[in-house]
Amino acid sequence: MPTFVDQPGVPMVSVISTCDSGQSKVTLRQHRYYVDKALWASPTSELWKIPVLLKGASGATQWELLTLTQHTFEVPQCSSWIFANGNAEGYYRAKYDSAIFAQLASDAEKNLSPAERIVLVRDAWAAVRAGQQPIGDFLKLANALASDRNSIVVSQVDRQLDYIGEYLVAESDRAQYQAWVRKLLRPVFNEVGWQASPGDDENRKELRAYVLYTLGYTGGDAEVLGKARELAQKALDTPAAVDASIIETIFRLAAVNGDPGFYDQIMEHLKSTNGAPQQYYRYLASLAWFSNPALLRRTLEYAMSPDVRTQDKLILISRVLRNPKGEKLAWSFVQSQWPQISKVMGGYNTGELIESTGSFCDTGLRNDVRAFFTQHTVPDAERSFRQAQETAGNCIDLRANQAPALASWLGTHGSASGASR
Repeated sequence: MPTFVDQPGVPMVSVISTCDSGQSKVTLRQHRYYVDKALWASPTSELWKIPVLLKGASGATQWELLTLTQHTFEVPQCSSWIFANGNAEGYYRAKYDSAIFAQLASDAEKNLSPAERIVLVRDAWAAVRAGQQPIGDFLKLANALASDRNSIVVSQVDRQLDYIGEYLVAESDRAQYQAWVRKLLRPVFNEVGWQASPGDDENRKELRAYVLYTLGYTGGDAEVLGKARELAQKALDTPAAVDASIIETIFRLAAVNGDPGFYDQIMEHLKSTNGAPQQYYRYLASLAWFSNPALLRRTLEYAMSPDVRTQDKLILISRVLRNPKGEKLAWSFVQSQWPQISKVMGGYNTGELIESTGSFCDTGLRNDVRAFFTQHTVPDAERSFRQAQETAGNCIDLRANQAPALASWLGTHGSASGASR
């Protein structure tokens, strides 16, 4: 425990396993985890005492204590894969060589518990983020978990598919990526459907909402987007007509392709909610997720109008900043309206606005933000500013490191090989 308390960071444990004389020889190597790929080139001074529960394909487990930078352990019997965080209780990341990972991914749903699958997905994405694993491995894992119905596992996969779609996919490859996502997710959505049935548990309701969002937003599924608009229209008149577990998702998807007429309806209902906070904030959030620049400009101007409460102004602007379709427009608005915006800053919302610039996965925008807030300092949000710059920089580096590999993977696999959930 002292090694986890008295030094910074978290370790990543790299796993290599070979079969020798009927035994698995498992080599574990520890290194401080960094998102920044460049920092992996140098050795680190941190050394942890890491209890590792090794789990093989047979289900057998074995505890080992990793106290050195690298150590090889013997495990009885040869195993096609070794999972290095049995029971998902270890406080560390794990990374596997390509051969182990391929086997582990294919067997994960059958032989790993939901908690272990969640850890596997999170660790795989962490390795991708750090440039320690190719992004194609993560997409193969998504394919391998195509029939998983645990909502948390699915949410972990789908969240990263959304991120890939927003920041890493080249426009020339977008149609191919969307087709792959649709093929992956359509079967599970066909299974859970639009409406909850009396026997649905929370897992199934959450599963429906997660898959619906990614299928529509990232996959661009025309039927989903069309139906979402239809249901949002119905919910404007009768909110109870749409299942509560998907209503927020429905409005966000409806806004993505929303036209001026739908925007006007949202605005009209926003102004007539008569103090109902849930509906008010649902409609307010929807204004930030349109794609039409003219409508997003209306949202920004509305945010600074007397019609919006002071505590909500920066929230609304922040959400447009996080919208990839509105980030440049919103950032220009923030700069041009800074004298007015700075007057309403204060408390949590100040940090949220500055943190929103961390979603800028663009070198020019990131540098522009740095220059602006160097000149226009916000003392209460210095930490938020540093974190936002780091987050934006990490995304920029990730795209530079993984986007070519993603394009290559899509060219080789693409929609034709997408597994079906």
